[in-house]
Amino acid sequence: MLPGASPAFAIRDPLGWADCLIPHAARALCVWTEAVMSKADDPVKPAPAQRPAQPGVRRPLVLVLEDEALLALDLENLLEINGYAVVLAADGAGALAVAAQPGLQLAAAIVDLRLHGDVDGREVIRRLRDRIPGLPVVVVTGFHPLAPEADLRGIGGPTARLIKPAPVQRLLQRLEDVILSQTGVG
Repeated sequence: MLPGASPAFAIRDPLGWADCLIPHAARALCVWTEAVMSKADDPVKPAPAQRPAQPGVRRPLVLVLEDEALLALDLENLLEINGYAVVLAADGAGALAVAAQPGLQLAAAIVDLRLHGDVDGREVIRRLRDRIPGLPVVVVTGFHPLAPEADLRGIGGPTARLIKPAPVQRLLQRLEDVILSQTGVG
């Protein structure tokens, strides 16, 4: 939702909910969120594992490069409830500006391959790794793994690939995998 805004109404079903604002008489802005329910609430779909915030412990910072705004907000919410700090970028230039900030220590990036604008996700990953060698990256894409646009050769590592739409637990696991492989743990 928008900072400081409260929803005008909510749409709910077993898979999640959408909190909606009505900024104009004829339009509503809705943000879809995956349901987080206990096993008692929904025995078929348990809640994702959540990392409790620990005082004084720095949360790993993840750059999310996604040009679909609602998907970016959903990823931000998912990562934050699972113990990550998140910075969003909607295009390659924004992602590179984030990486150039002094003192910012990215633990990983989640990058969409197909982006609006002049630079695709593969080029952004190359440029990010020029600035931060060995940056762990999870690539999310709608491209088939054998499509030329999805070719990840030459971008370095550690890199994991997920096909959209990616299951939540798979995304979290792959993110943890690339972070741990970069640090040599696990």
